[in-house]
Amino acid sequence: MELTGYRYLLLGHLMAMLRVLRIATVVLNLKPFMLLFTESYIWHRTVRHTLLFLISVHWTNCIIYILPALGYYWTGKMPRQYTLFLNSTSGDLSTYSPGMRYNKALFITLSALVGVDPSMLKVSTVEEFVCYSLIVFYGAMFMVYTIIFLLKIYMTYYNSATRYHGLLSQMEAYMQHKQLPAQLKTRLREFYRYRYQEQYYKEDDTLECLSDQLRHEIILHTCYKLVNRLPLLEGLPASVVGAVMGCLKPEVYLPNDLVMRAGDNGDCMYFIANGTVAVYSLKGVEICHLEDGDHFGEVALLMADSKRVATVVSVEITQVYRLDAVNFRQIVKTNQLLYNRLQELAAQRMHETVVLDDEFRRQREKRVELDASGTTLLS
Repeated sequence: MELTGYRYLLLGHLMAMLRVLRIATVVLNLKPFMLLFTESYIWHRTVRHTLLFLISVHWTNCIIYILPALGYYWTGKMPRQYTLFLNSTSGDLSTYSPGMRYNKALFITLSALVGVDPSMLKVSTVEEFVCYSLIVFYGAMFMVYTIIFLLKIYMTYYNSATRYHGLLSQMEAYMQHKQLPAQLKTRLREFYRYRYQEQYYKEDDTLECLSDQLRHEIILHTCYKLVNRLPLLEGLPASVVGAVMGCLKPEVYLPNDLVMRAGDNGDCMYFIANGTVAVYSLKGVEICHLEDGDHFGEVALLMADSKRVATVVSVEITQVYRLDAVNFRQIVKTNQLLYNRLQELAAQRMHETVVLDDEFRRQREKRVELDASGTTLLS
């Protein structure tokens, strides 16, 4: 083949290198392809980065041989001063199999990526030194990009946990500044640990940008287990149940926290999601314990004076959902069945409270009489 033919062939090979532009298309098409398997941002970015790494390694392997290839197509003869790393004495690349050449180039490429001593490349010419320097520089830049990528993945995966620990640090600094007692510090730490489960995110900001319908669906899903445990809501229309769930507000109480006090004005009722509370009468008599799925505080909302008839104290860490009086009255007005259930339950609880208080009063009077009789006998 004439020298001109070799050069035209070189031009054809160089034109084929324009296919490198397809990499952008491949990366763009990778996202819809990955959506078929997962929606995880971390997996999408990991697969994308791995693909770019494999393409970079392959192209670098090929670029290592670009100088002897250019010399061959430009002069029609195989240059002898390049690829000394192959331990070639003849300088003829054709004496080595493609697999052997690729493996040797792969070894050099991976060495360049991790910053191995470049003397192993056995550079003998200026242009070859420039070529390998560019490869080493690209490898260093790609490794920097990889480190940044890994840090970003780490921050994405542990973002909520990092925010939680940051919040704890702020709380510790606040408690130190206010010089709070050790017992109160312990209760605060316990509250934060239960409230956030070591994962902190700005829930209000997340929900604020959603439509009312989406917010309503999220609340229903969050309170789904609570709804199934509430006999009060059994058989009610879905619209009523949805209205109740949409108005609930979560609260957390630590052991021995006062939830409500007898004699205070009642402005809400509570549904227990998790935990246990103890109920006491006006005279301090323990009436019962309420657990998951129970509710309390509705009696005051049905009475004319809205006074609490019982004191409620949390026995353990308890998560409740609060239904404010305004929302309570709006919902009760629209459903007679719910109103009747609440009336019956309120009457039953009032009766139990009165009976226990009367029994407590009789026992106390009897105890006073016995004490008085004992005093008389002694005198």
